[in-house]
Amino acid sequence: MKYIWFFIIFCVMSTASRAEDATVTLGWATNRETDLLGYRIYCGTASRQYSRQIDVGLATEYTVRDLSGGTPYFFAVTALDVWGNESAYSAEVTAIPGDEAAIPWRFTLDSAYPNPQRGNGVTTFRYGIPESREVTLTVFNGLGQRVKTLYAGLTSAGYHQRTWDGRDDAGQFLAAGVYYVRLHSGKHMLVKPFTFIP
Repeated sequence: MKYIWFFIIFCVMSTASRAEDATVTLGWATNRETDLLGYRIYCGTASRQYSRQIDVGLATEYTVRDLSGGTPYFFAVTALDVWGNESAYSAEVTAIPGDEAAIPWRFTLDSAYPNPQRGNGVTTFRYGIPESREVTLTVFNGLGQRVKTLYAGLTSAGYHQRTWDGRDDAGQFLAAGVYYVRLHSGKHMLVKPFTFIP
């Protein structure tokens, strides 16, 4: 099991108005070993004293949720193989959720939350842009048809979020199914699927 190079891909961002709903998005280099089963994130409020672990499968990017804004957190990742072995910790990184001044170094689009969205709720889409740009955030159905424009206009650099209540541009509730949210700005386009259940 090889060492995992680990680093924060996105800067920290606060994802809700309540301090206890902050998140940190992490990313790490792919382990290329053929017996790789998945990765495990370790998280705690003191260096190398982790109170939480999260198995994330083969994902190399993950958003840790339910953190307290303004509290320093320490993160590391390990790799697990099919034989039950676990690698040593990666290099540790530190982040303080709630740093709304953070600027991402690339365009980002988080997975919808919650997913699936169930009736009478809202889905939150969080995204980041590295510089002030014209952007559109749009929901499409499974046929590739635009059903809802969540935002279109000039957006400042940083992290932003928009919500969707399951209605189309005409105000009608949509049918259950898999939908796609698309972040588009110039040559940059990111798409993530999510499920809507009325």
